[in-house]
Amino acid sequence: MKIITQVKDYLVPHLYSIRNYSDGPLEFVNIRSDAQELLFDWHKMHSPTYHLGSIATPYIEYLAKINFAKRKLHANYFSMAIGHPCEYLKESKTTGRKVAHTFPLSRKEFLKLSKERISLAKNHFEYVGVENLDYNEGGPGEISAYELANGERITTPDFINEFISKFKVNLLLDIGHLEVSAKRERLDPQNYLEMLPLKKIYEIHFHHATEVGGVLRDTHQPPTDLEYYLLDRILSKANPEYITLEFKCGIETYIKNLKILKEMLPRKKINNTWAKAQGIHNKNVNSYQTKVGKN
Repeated sequence: MKIITQVKDYLVPHLYSIRNYSDGPLEFVNIRSDAQELLFDWHKMHSPTYHLGSIATPYIEYLAKINFAKRKLHANYFSMAIGHPCEYLKESKTTGRKVAHTFPLSRKEFLKLSKERISLAKNHFEYVGVENLDYNEGGPGEISAYELANGERITTPDFINEFISKFKVNLLLDIGHLEVSAKRERLDPQNYLEMLPLKKIYEIHFHHATEVGGVLRDTHQPPTDLEYYLLDRILSKANPEYITLEFKCGIETYIKNLKILKEMLPRKKINNTWAKAQGIHNKNVNSYQTKVGKN
């Protein structure tokens, strides 16, 4: 399987995706003017970004991840999720999603822990960001991994805004997570998006959420008209540094989406008037706008 990325650090193949979604030896194709193909060596890889996962990762493991990102990947951007508000997680017996294995932290405890972890990251990296999570229900008798001890959800736009403002960090916007949490809040994805601090977006995880057993899940599928519409809305108001392709697919689908993104991204540098966008991207946006109506 070939992993393709655009130069100038605009598209970054997601590290997890590269390691786990491929079926065989990896090739890294760098889209330059000469389109030179390079063999991809994971152990020698340099990546500008590194995403940890839970901000409540046990301290020793957290330090090890920082060391790996800094010394092995030479990353200058480190991110972690806004959550989970418990130190250990487990898999739900009924939904298969993450639930709390230890009691949830109080608001005060969670914010104190977050301050410590973010401060540590800021000592090592030029840019630090936090990721919005996807709210998932647990089964009967299980403790939510997305709620504080008082029942407050960490996936609401209000909590995300407060968190980013309090700790002065960037936002890693995961679009699949956004779709799942928006449904939990009974909001249209576009309305949920508009409630977030878009100007703080530094990176985007780009993929599509789908229903599993009648419940919307973060399944990491290739983007649809909806995701391109949301991306267009983001790029009209923000200037993210990275777009990470975080979906499972074959090389043909990967290339198709890269072509669409290559049509979109240069225009962001040249002209911020997206009404003039052409080609496949414009078709996707118009297709979705006919469904939701233009603002």
